[in-house]
Amino acid sequence: MSSNNAGIDEFPYITHTARQLAPPRFSNVTEIRGLVKLVRSIAWSCDGSRAATAGEYKDIHVWDNTLHIKSAKPLPASSNPSPHSNHVTSVSWSPTDPNILLSADKTFSHGSVIAVWDLTSPSQPIATFKTPGDVISLSWHPSGHHFAAVYPMGIHDVVDFYRFSPSSIPSASSSPTPPAGKWEKRTDIVLGGSSPGIGSEEINSLRFNNSGQLVCAVSNDGSIGAWLYPLELLEGENIEAPVELENVESTVVEHSIEDQAGTAGGAASEAVVEKETDVDMANGEETGEAPSATVAPEGTAKEGSQEAEGVAAEAEPEERVAGDETASKDDVEMTENTPHSSKQPTPSRPPSPALPPSADIPETATPPAPIPAPKATHLTRVAHITPYAASLLSLSFDPLGRWFAVGGQDALLSLIDARDWICEKNWDVCSSAIRHTAFSSDGEFIAAGGDDLFIYILSTHASQVVSKIPIPATLNCLVWHPTKNILAWCHSDKKGAPLWYVVQQEV
Repeated sequence: MSSNNAGIDEFPYITHTARQLAPPRFSNVTEIRGLVKLVRSIAWSCDGSRAATAGEYKDIHVWDNTLHIKSAKPLPASSNPSPHSNHVTSVSWSPTDPNILLSADKTFSHGSVIAVWDLTSPSQPIATFKTPGDVISLSWHPSGHHFAAVYPMGIHDVVDFYRFSPSSIPSASSSPTPPAGKWEKRTDIVLGGSSPGIGSEEINSLRFNNSGQLVCAVSNDGSIGAWLYPLELLEGENIEAPVELENVESTVVEHSIEDQAGTAGGAASEAVVEKETDVDMANGEETGEAPSATVAPEGTAKEGSQEAEGVAAEAEPEERVAGDETASKDDVEMTENTPHSSKQPTPSRPPSPALPPSADIPETATPPAPIPAPKATHLTRVAHITPYAASLLSLSFDPLGRWFAVGGQDALLSLIDARDWICEKNWDVCSSAIRHTAFSSDGEFIAAGGDDLFIYILSTHASQVVSKIPIPATLNCLVWHPTKNILAWCHSDKKGAPLWYVVQQEV
């Protein structure tokens, strides 16, 4: 770069020399040996003190900062059964807690399992979740209290969100200390599938932005989308739905009771007067042949009371008082045509007067119908662009919040402004699809790789290729150390011993 531009520090295409920085150099590749199963995923803890690797046949190991096999501890510990049933393809560490780790497997046929581990008690996961599809992406929210999982379902890719729910209710156990909380799947929001916010797009990579206010994704149609992410549960719709259903239930119950009683008992004052008149008429026509039969306040038909000679008036089985168990069969035949209900309990044996109109039908005669669960709310999409004709496969955010990078099938790597969503620069150094991108902790470098047989380390400011690392097979994972410029990766080559690799910047 010419000396005319050397003093323009804000110009993004300046070299390290112009910025008075030593040209970056990276050391030789270091092989990490000792595993017996192919490594598929790598993650660093948020403090950089540990690394985790996930591999085939349920393999998960946690390494200390020496990265020596003697320090690697398997998960779960103590020979306990693994929650996974096949290859563990994703592992991700909490951005705030160095003891919380996520893992997900790929079972090919009957869905996957997401496990949440607390490494202070590594014998078993603290939570597991079944998914209907194989997890292709895990992403943490910056707060460390939420994460998202992406898995394909037919022609759609579905996103599930999970949250840590702190417990404020004391447990019923003898322990005086209530549990700190639990991990749970969010059912109040949804993204993906047939939702109007994403249509038929197939998500290939999903990330939360640095503030955690947005969840962003790249898709097979070459588009980039962003949705507002609510941290709190959406309870507004959940509160209104039960109130409306309760009003409907009370109306249905009132109408059903009126139909069963044959009158409009309790619904209007006119119905009460008519009911009391029927009772008086029935009592006046009794002949004494069935003295123990008591007429109920409701359910007496006018025609039946006029035709009954020496027989007790008609009454509902639930509401008449059981005064004489030896009532004639004629009485039974007369009451068979009377509407009845099976909810009223049998009264006491001694005769009793008719029930007052206000107490003839209990309010709890009909059990309430179950309230259906409220539907999940679709996340609101606030941004959507389609800058590529080819599929986008990778998305990563600059730790300093300036840019995000995308790469895809056309082997083009783009650096996009995180605020205005304007592409600032492109790299065409790759020759095959870019499936993985990652920013260094200081934002000075971005690494990219995929189907190409090289990993490229690029300078975000100078747009130069800082290092070009050959690999023997397609890339499985690419991740930077959270505090140092140390890059780790693994590939899909199954020849020889399973290895994973690191390279670091020389100071």
